[in-house]
Amino acid sequence: MAKNIQDLSIFFADITGSTKLYETLGDNRARELTGECMDKLCRFTKNHQGRVIKTMGDGMLAVFPSADLSFEAAVEMQDAYNNHELSITIGFHFGSVIEENGDVFGDAVNLAARIAAKARSGETLLTKETVDILSPQFRFATRFLDATTVKGKAESIKIYSIITEDDSEATVSLSGASFAAQSIISSTATLTLFNAGREIKLESDVEQISIGREEKCELTLLSPYASRQHAVISKQRDRFILMDQSTNGTYVLNQNNEEVFLKRESVQLAGSGYISLGEKTNTDSEFVVRYEYSTGK
Repeated sequence: MAKNIQDLSIFFADITGSTKLYETLGDNRARELTGECMDKLCRFTKNHQGRVIKTMGDGMLAVFPSADLSFEAAVEMQDAYNNHELSITIGFHFGSVIEENGDVFGDAVNLAARIAAKARSGETLLTKETVDILSPQFRFATRFLDATTVKGKAESIKIYSIITEDDSEATVSLSGASFAAQSIISSTATLTLFNAGREIKLESDVEQISIGREEKCELTLLSPYASRQHAVISKQRDRFILMDQSTNGTYVLNQNNEEVFLKRESVQLAGSGYISLGEKTNTDSEFVVRYEYSTGK
C-alpha cells in the first residue's frame, strides 16, 4: 500500500486510576468502567471529525484534521471525567505524518507521545507549534507550562497546557492569606503594570502579558529568582488572572497587605497590589511589579 503523507493533529489519550479501581472494585466492575471510558473517548473523537488509529490497553491514538478539533475533543473528554473515579491524560501535536496500513508514523507522532507521557491526571498538554495555529479563542485558553528536552530533539520543546475550569476560576487562599475576588469585572476593565518607569496595560480578551527573564516577555525582569517565562497574566471571562509557570514561584501582595505564594497556581488580580518573582515581596525592589485594576467609563 502506498504511503500517505499529510499534516494532522496526533492525539494520545490515556486512562489513569484504573489500577486502583481493580484493587477497590474488583476485576469485573473495574473492567466495565474502563471499557465505558474508552468507548466514550472513541465517540468524542468521532464527534470532532477525528479517527481512532488504535487502542492500546488503557490508551488511545487518534488523529484529527485540525488542531482546533483536537482541542475541542480534549476539552470534552476532560469535562466528562472531571471529579470521576477515573481520569484522563492527553497530549497532542500538529505535524506531518506518514499513514500506512492503518497506522501513523513519523517524528510528529513520536513527539506527541512524549508530550502525552508528561501529562498528569486530568491534564492536557500540547506543543507551542500546535498552540500557534489554534484559533484565538482556543489559544487564549492555554498557558505556557515548561520548556523541556525530549528524546530525539536537540532543542528544548515548549509545552503548554489547556486551562481547566479550576485554573481559570482560581482564587487562591494559602497560608491564611485570602484574596477576596471581585465576582465580576467589567469587560471594559484594564489592568496596568508598573515597573522601573515602565507601564503596560492589559485590556484585551485575546491578549496576555508574560513576565520573566526572557527578552521575548512583554515585561522582562532580570531578577536572579525569575524563570525565563515566569508568569502570565490574561483577561479571562471578564477577570484578570495571574498564572505562575516558574521554578521558584510567585508572590502576590494585595492592597490589604495580604501575601499569597503561588507555585503552578493561579490567582485573580483585583484592586491593586504587587507581584514579586521568586522572592517575598519587597515593594522597594527594582524587580517588584505594581498592578492596578481600573474600569472604563
